[in-house]
Amino acid sequence: MARYWLEITIETTSVPPEITGEILLAAGCGGVVCHEPARKAVPLIRKEPYRVTGYLPLRDGVDEELEKIQERLASLDRYFPMPQKEARPRLTLRRVKEENWAEAWKEYFRPAAVGRLLIAPPWEKVRPAPGQKVVEIDPGMAFGTGNHPSTRLSLLLLQEAIRGGETVYDIGTGTGILAVGAAKLGAARVKAVDIDPTAVAEARMNVKRNKVEDRVEVREGNLVDKLEIGADLVVANIVAAVILALLPQLPPLLNPGGRVILSGIIADRAGEVKDALLRNGLICQKEVQEECWTALLAGMDGA
Repeated sequence: MARYWLEITIETTSVPPEITGEILLAAGCGGVVCHEPARKAVPLIRKEPYRVTGYLPLRDGVDEELEKIQERLASLDRYFPMPQKEARPRLTLRRVKEENWAEAWKEYFRPAAVGRLLIAPPWEKVRPAPGQKVVEIDPGMAFGTGNHPSTRLSLLLLQEAIRGGETVYDIGTGTGILAVGAAKLGAARVKAVDIDPTAVAEARMNVKRNKVEDRVEVREGNLVDKLEIGADLVVANIVAAVILALLPQLPPLLNPGGRVILSGIIADRAGEVKDALLRNGLICQKEVQEECWTALLAGMDGA
């Protein structure tokens, strides 16, 4: 039986795509596609609209998620001036077969170098530069191709944090891109967790595709529930709200001197996350930004 997904597109000229994208991710969309290249500075009122698209499985409860999306979009009136009716976010819906959705990725997923890693889909032949490691990712229905700034920032911080032989936990693994990247960079052991069974299946396929199944284990579970003490590095590329709820649970997982990488944070919320790091005994060691997104590398206080 064919599986169907609900394609949700937000079109607007008034709200930055990073904001509407986070609304879709918070609603449970496995990933988002921005149909116009993001800009470093987005004017408050634009003449040409852009579209941000995400996908939710068609199942019981999807109506409630749509209502939450509508409420969050309506609340943006307080932060972004929308004097004209046409400037307000417009929501369009379309039912899509799973196989058609998966094929849509091929239209925009191209090989991209991220530091010492070359991220590439399996349908593209690539020639890595000297010293580059190829991470081959087929996204399927999961989030994480290396095209999104939050994923790129995570990959760059992984390259700074991994020296070889580490145990790494990847929380909310999506396609497994960060877990595979960690293994390619020299991590000895990687445990990747995702609550979405579809993402778990895709991540396992990508682990096998990259021949790192001897070092990477993918588990289905609710964030840290399936993880035990013993990580040298924890990476979580999610959204700020989830990171803030997750932070108190991270220090107990870390070995002495362990560190965390947090990404998927809208730049406006970076200060809030850094404050939460301090409250949980972690100190921000590095902050990197791309467009409107921030990623943080932090370590234990006194480490």
